[in-house]
Amino acid sequence: MIGTLLQADFEEIIKAKNWDELREALKDLDPPDIADLLIDMPSEDEGIVFRIMPREQATAVFGYLPREVQRGLMKSLNHEQLQSIVNDMTPDDRTRLLEELPAEVTRTLLEELSPEELKTARQLLGYPEHTAGRYMTPEYVALPPDISAREALERIRKNGRGKETLNVIYLVDDKGKLLEDVKLGSIVLADPETRLGAIDDRPVVSIVATASGHEVVAAFERYDRTALPVVDGNGIMLGIVTHDDVLEFAEKRATREIQKLGGSEALDKPYFEVGFWEMVKKRGGWLAILFLGEMLTATAMGYFEGEIEKAAVVALFVPLIISSGGNSGSQGTSLIIRSLALQ
Repeated sequence: MIGTLLQADFEEIIKAKNWDELREALKDLDPPDIADLLIDMPSEDEGIVFRIMPREQATAVFGYLPREVQRGLMKSLNHEQLQSIVNDMTPDDRTRLLEELPAEVTRTLLEELSPEELKTARQLLGYPEHTAGRYMTPEYVALPPDISAREALERIRKNGRGKETLNVIYLVDDKGKLLEDVKLGSIVLADPETRLGAIDDRPVVSIVATASGHEVVAAFERYDRTALPVVDGNGIMLGIVTHDDVLEFAEKRATREIQKLGGSEALDKPYFEVGFWEMVKKRGGWLAILFLGEMLTATAMGYFEGEIEKAAVVALFVPLIISSGGNSGSQGTSLIIRSLALQ
């Protein structure tokens, strides 16, 4: 909404080349609102607005843009800008971007990463698609259980900047094994000399890196958490999955179920990005099966053809035509309405 409302004003500023005024106006907007603004703007203006923003703000806005807009922006950014944005993105957002881009683009972006970020990206991309490992982020705060609440807060102040969330602090041993988690509020309210391991809090809940999206969503629904730790088979902590990642899991699951409800095989990508022959493959098989099933109706009517005028033999095929139209219509409406809902 705000992008549509302010688009004309910003285009006037760009046309006047008043870059200081543009930078000042963008400073007062939240990243999601700037993303809406960029989506509504002509493609030639998107790159200008993006270059005006400070590095941290540009990175935050980039994460809210649709994939097609991100791809367009990457073509207009220079090497240094692209490198800073990709390096500064959170690991889970970067992984989602890399796995949805063409292979040659992904390879180019991987070359832009710093050695540390490249190691993280390759680790995340090594997990099966649609699993917790692909969506986790290693940006969390982990502390040993034998330090005091006072020392814990000092470490959080020193190392917590830029982490995905500080709502929950994870306690791990010297080998990295997850022991428990403690809410930040519990640490703040505890006696300063109390050991972290002695603070009473809820039982720890974790998910394995190979857990499917359905299992991740179910875990969040059952335990009502804002973030869940991700561990390997030995309980070693690898990262966390946050509520925004779960919303994406849930959205994809709902989309697949709605498409199947309409009598169509679930699409593997957004509707407007699916090619003609891929769409035929996804929908044609089900339509053929339904058509054959509806032939039973014509067969049943054939038993009564003695009572039907010979000139009306064509009426045997009327149920097939009507039902096929209904099937294709239900598929089309399910796919179109869902794709519009996700725009």
